[in-house]
Amino acid sequence: MSVVTVQTVFLDADSLPARVREITYRRGLKGDVQVVVVANRRIPHPADDHITMVQVDAGEGKADEYILAHVQACDLVVTRDIPLAHELAVRGIRVINDRGTWFDIETAKERLSVRDFAYDLRSSGIDPGFSDRFGQRELRQFGATFEQALTRPY
Repeated sequence: MSVVTVQTVFLDADSLPARVREITYRRGLKGDVQVVVVANRRIPHPADDHITMVQVDAGEGKADEYILAHVQACDLVVTRDIPLAHELAVRGIRVINDRGTWFDIETAKERLSVRDFAYDLRSSGIDPGFSDRFGQRELRQFGATFEQALTRPY
């Protein structure tokens, strides 16, 4: 097994599938990394010194604000939030989504553009037809990318 280079994994947990959270919890339970679960509601998690739950106030962007205030260069963030991913990528922080997509400045900028375009379509009554399906394939891809993110040298 490769050496873990990440110190803390932050989960923007409000919208992450439970199976994605479970994969990250397993690494925390091994003692390889600290896992910080950030959400505006209580998220089930194992009782362990390497897994911490931070419940932020309700409100748009409160979890994002917490993560941005506490993340460090040697950390990894797992989020579905495209604006948060962009801000983290700009800061040079490792960030992936629940489908195993790496975000760098360019991919995050592209995803922001697609997100905004889809919003504009929906606002004008047009269904952009994007699928939000999450199955075994997406879970396997997340697991593989997560392991790469933990061990890739800085």
